[in-house]
Amino acid sequence: MEPWIAEIVGHSIDAFPSGEFDVVAAFCDEVPIKVIATLMGVPVDDHVQFKHWADERTVLITGKGRPGSSDDSNRWVAAEQANRQLLDYFLAQAKARRAQPIDDLITDITEANAHDDAASDSVIAGTCALLLTAGNVTTTHLLANMLALLADNPTIYQRVREDRSLIPAVVEEVLRLESPVQWLYRRTTQVANLSGVTMPEGASVIVYFGAANRDPEAYENPDWFELGNHAGGRHAAFGHGIHFCIGAPLARLEAVIALRTIADRFSSLSRDPLHCLRASRSATQLGYEHLSMRFEA
Repeated sequence: MEPWIAEIVGHSIDAFPSGEFDVVAAFCDEVPIKVIATLMGVPVDDHVQFKHWADERTVLITGKGRPGSSDDSNRWVAAEQANRQLLDYFLAQAKARRAQPIDDLITDITEANAHDDAASDSVIAGTCALLLTAGNVTTTHLLANMLALLADNPTIYQRVREDRSLIPAVVEEVLRLESPVQWLYRRTTQVANLSGVTMPEGASVIVYFGAANRDPEAYENPDWFELGNHAGGRHAAFGHGIHFCIGAPLARLEAVIALRTIADRFSSLSRDPLHCLRASRSATQLGYEHLSMRFEA
């Protein structure tokens, strides 16, 4: 997959405007949706529509926990309509792949569930919608967080330019320090005791990945962005155990290719803190809606 992902990244960087611009709109939004849509077999002409649907699905799934969200009833109606359109699209695609398979992920999912234990088209559509959203929005945040942290830590960026072997470590440190998903709900299936706290069966629990990744008992200087001192890249940004993120290898690959290509082309990068807006549409996620940056050749 690396060659065609590198081509997508390269084409996006080729179109960077001169001077200061919003790198979220120009790059961090664009690359992940093109990668996951290409992987799934979505036509290029549909990528913009898919980005909108994926963003609205994220709002629907994770947005209701943010402050003031109870007042946004019209917002939820719009998100639900977009989510329905996304599911309808994949319902039609599942039916089409059953009739005429092609070389894409939708076909793979359909054919993997085509025997005695066949999944319904609605289950396949829901799976595809989940993969599209999870493989897009979170990677957007990973790329934006990475570029912002490197702009704020120019010494590390210069080290990367001198030694490309540091790039995977940079990506892991970004994932630890600013995990795109900060927390998710879980529910206890039995009575559990954690650090002296007893939780009854059926209790709602919020698992804070972001807090685990800054645990002072696990990391020296947990709030610093540095390489080599933070448990060898060990972190909880992708979850743990049976709930480990299935898209982790793809997200890592996109971030590595992006940083490698940027380091090859630009001697320095900087950002304007006054023209940056943190993501606010999702209660669980950490990233940027707007990130004004400058790239110097």
